[in-house]
Amino acid sequence: MLAKPILALLLLVATANWTSANPVRSARSPKKVVDYKVDIRETGTQYNETIEIDTERQTELFKVPAHNDVDESNILHDFKTNMTMMLLPEKKICYLMPLSEDVPTPEKLESDLDKTEEVDEDKSKIMESKWTVDNEMVDRSVLSDDLANFCPDYPIYRAKMMDDSMTSTRIETEGVLRTVKKKKT
Repeated sequence: MLAKPILALLLLVATANWTSANPVRSARSPKKVVDYKVDIRETGTQYNETIEIDTERQTELFKVPAHNDVDESNILHDFKTNMTMMLLPEKKICYLMPLSEDVPTPEKLESDLDKTEEVDEDKSKIMESKWTVDNEMVDRSVLSDDLANFCPDYPIYRAKMMDDSMTSTRIETEGVLRTVKKKKT
């Protein structure tokens, strides 16, 4: 039996070391959409992340460039459907998962980013969750327009959060790396 791939999702709330945010009102909708350019320093690497908050549509879009061992990703949180879609452009694949309860609402995120000038490492928070990839989504008609338009050209796989009682062990056999899941007892 083949093991399903595991998707590790890191949600950076603030960041690992240093963050500053500069709001830029989008020309598309001066009242409802706000774009933030966020300077992040994480484990010695500095990069710029873009966050687009749309309070009318109740969405948040995070554009994260490739850095360290992290692939480039675009992450859309859709609060109307309580779903998150992650697009990995280099891998040409998307993942659909339930929206984490820890993700701040668009209004809260906008308020927090408006107040952010610099966050030091003592105030930063990194949340990590591990997901297992399930089946490919065939019927896209069940997606909201925002989610369907976010990933129209690539396959979408459903992802489920791994049970806390599961652990993953990496085993190398004859040069082949396998992931084995074991239940804690």
